[in-house]
Amino acid sequence: MDFFQTIDLSPATKARYNSRLRTLAFIAKTTDFRALFANPRSTIMMIRHHLKAQDAYTAQGLNSFIKSLMAYRKHHPEQFPNSEETHRTWNVMLHTTNDQANEYREKGEPSPTQKAKEGIQMTLEKIEAVRDSLPDDDIRKLLIAFYTMIPPMRADYGEVKLYSFGEEPDENNFIFMDNKRAVMQIGDYKTATTNGPVRQVLPERLQRLLQVSRKTNPRNYLFGPYSGSRFSVWANKQLTELFGVPFTLTMFRHAYINGLHVERMTV
Repeated sequence: MDFFQTIDLSPATKARYNSRLRTLAFIAKTTDFRALFANPRSTIMMIRHHLKAQDAYTAQGLNSFIKSLMAYRKHHPEQFPNSEETHRTWNVMLHTTNDQANEYREKGEPSPTQKAKEGIQMTLEKIEAVRDSLPDDDIRKLLIAFYTMIPPMRADYGEVKLYSFGEEPDENNFIFMDNKRAVMQIGDYKTATTNGPVRQVLPERLQRLLQVSRKTNPRNYLFGPYSGSRFSVWANKQLTELFGVPFTLTMFRHAYINGLHVERMTV
């Protein structure tokens, strides 16, 4: 079955996408890709179970399924109305699995299989437990909250300016807020040219933590501000000291996708 019959793709790309989608249709027992796309948690669990049963589970393998399903949505938009919120979740998973597949090569580190044998991996559940043990006005609690209460981004929070609703922002990354709500927009990040600004209504609990933090430490920025890599350096130091093991911002994204089985996850 060719799911891209009228689409202008290279033969190799089309073959790869079709192969993954045929496999997905087989294991899901449906070609209703709209329904599969609408439920990222259950779809990812199903793909992971299939790959592990074949003893073929890798970040690269999972990424190829995600990429194929997202390509189908891109080329058949009429089948996916009102799917932007869910698309953001899939986009996070796409980039996270891509990072997982390539990060160790870029850093000259051991493979993920080798690293898995070297120490304890921080799970999303453990990270959340540490977060919830901290006082609400602890800046580290706010830091962890922004990577666990909403789909985690990369190191994009170093220069996020805080505004009241109605003000005119002069930054690409900002949060509009008052005593009851907060809306964040990130327009300056790695793939902004392709994907456009990311706009996120902050959950009530996260909005309250931001209010408490700002009351304790009045400021005009979410963190810092920290330009360039200074945010990552600061955040990684805070997290490593807190967790007692080497920890980086990238690990939030890994924990997020590996914790998709958590029932309270929202999409």
